[in-house]
Amino acid sequence: MKKLTLFLCVAALGVSVLSAKKTTPKAVPGNLQMGDYGYLYCHMSDRGQWTAFALSRDGLHYHDLFHGDSIFSAFEMAKIEGGTRDAYICRKFDGSGYLMVTTDMNNAATKRLGKLETWDNYGIDLLTSDDLMHWQSTSFDYRKGTEIFCDGASAKSPYKDWSTINRVWAPQIFWDADYRWPSGERGGYFIYYSMWNRAEEKYDRMYYSYADKSFTRLTMPQLLFDWGYATIDADINYLTTDGKYHMMIKKEGGTPGLFTATAPALTGPWGEPVEDDYVNFEGKKKCEGVSAFQIVGEEGWRIAYIEYSSRPRHYRICKADANMRNFSDPQDIVGVTGPQHGSFMRLTKEEYDRLEAWGNPAPRASQWNGKRVGFLGDSMTDPRYRQRNHYCDYLRDSLGIVPLVYARSGNQWHQIYDRANELIKAEGDNLDAIIIWAGTNDYFHGAPMGQFYTERDTVVNYNGKMVPRKCRDFVFSDSTFCGRINKVLSMLRHRYPTKQIILMTPPHRGYANFNETNVQPDENVANGQGLYIEDYVHAIKQAGEYWSMPVIDVFTLSGLYPLEPEQRMYFAEPDGYPDRTRYDRLHPSREGHIRLGKLLQWQLLALPAGF
Repeated sequence: MKKLTLFLCVAALGVSVLSAKKTTPKAVPGNLQMGDYGYLYCHMSDRGQWTAFALSRDGLHYHDLFHGDSIFSAFEMAKIEGGTRDAYICRKFDGSGYLMVTTDMNNAATKRLGKLETWDNYGIDLLTSDDLMHWQSTSFDYRKGTEIFCDGASAKSPYKDWSTINRVWAPQIFWDADYRWPSGERGGYFIYYSMWNRAEEKYDRMYYSYADKSFTRLTMPQLLFDWGYATIDADINYLTTDGKYHMMIKKEGGTPGLFTATAPALTGPWGEPVEDDYVNFEGKKKCEGVSAFQIVGEEGWRIAYIEYSSRPRHYRICKADANMRNFSDPQDIVGVTGPQHGSFMRLTKEEYDRLEAWGNPAPRASQWNGKRVGFLGDSMTDPRYRQRNHYCDYLRDSLGIVPLVYARSGNQWHQIYDRANELIKAEGDNLDAIIIWAGTNDYFHGAPMGQFYTERDTVVNYNGKMVPRKCRDFVFSDSTFCGRINKVLSMLRHRYPTKQIILMTPPHRGYANFNETNVQPDENVANGQGLYIEDYVHAIKQAGEYWSMPVIDVFTLSGLYPLEPEQRMYFAEPDGYPDRTRYDRLHPSREGHIRLGKLLQWQLLALPAGF
């Protein structure tokens, strides 16, 4: 009886074990999905060569972080061309952090970089982060050939000559837990992208590499498929409905649109796309940059893409069923400034709140909150010179000011007079304060210093008696630095007698080489008048005394010193690009503007915002 009981117990245990094995679900292939609180849209900005973030609670209605500005310095992250395009974001396979891949490309610098075509580029960037806010990157310049790949010495190369490669576009990530490295270690990130080597192939084709868990090593690219025509912007997901890998992709041959194809494995074989069921809402208008994601609670999929034939362009999100078929109901994304090619990731509440506090911080309660502040200046202030986070954007976020920017690249003080008139015409009395930052171009172009006033002899009534005295007359002239300043400040003081008007001294100057006709020595070289930048700094301080206007001494207090190589991160292009034809150790980088913004924040807190 005891034996029978033991047998039955063992049998029952065996059934239980077998049953558990049968019901334990196998991990779904692909990137780790976590969070049901919100969504992150990580995208290239349609306003420039940078990466931006937007948040949403429902996956359809978004709001920008940093007002749509860059989340990091594209120059620092993209070490080939200084532009991060086509951003794709996901989690690390174990949930310990985050990954991003971007196209390293700056199509606004075609001539300067010596590219044959505007849309040529040479590599990609692999980025890692522990918190979604601080990123590190590894750039892969494919022109360098097989040496950049971790298996370059042994793997078969798809090209004979890598120096002629002209496109490496739109990389994306898919975690492959079954990939085996030569060491026996399992698991790698399947990185897929299009490439074109104009000298060796006729069009863009899809390739793939594997990145290791550190996301700093990459295997030799291998051809994923060739359908006989150009294919770009692929997006791969594994569907449990049929156990297949589904790819949304733009094909340049045949009928235009965004198509879907399937394969039994990541590496294929990938059959040609389905021709009778595709994203065709836009007619003959061109679409690309497809990204598929799911909204929590929905069985179907959302397919995002950019329709780029229209002006303005339209970033749309449509529906698809659980099998990523039957596309319907396209609608424009809501709430995003400059949406473009990007990707989506679900977020936990902790992640969502952290990003919100970082990208849209509550302004400091102060006298400046809500004040409308006019900014007059040159390229240091002009948002059109280089679209990035400016110091006035930092002040907007930290102090809650409303920045009213009237600045032009290259402006000297006599042109600040024109900017001031633009401000007056546009804003009238609807402003609280004015901040002027100019003078560096007057130094560079050798504006004569002149003097703030001339003296003459006169006779005045002193306690009832007429006595001789010296008298000064202010100089108002566009021909001298001091005369220019007087002209601007006199006009503003008269027009806005009750407003706060603040001056800023020019910053230190490093070497800049923008093109062969615009080369600017550093501040250790005197200008054509034999004057140094400090002479112009001192003049602005004097102007503050004469016109009773506060002066924020950026030259002394900011700590920005471009002549020190270890401060390279604070300046726009401290080392030039690979062709070494352009340097910019004059303009602040994103990090430089943030440092400047912090200085101005604390300086302004010591001053009245109005009277």
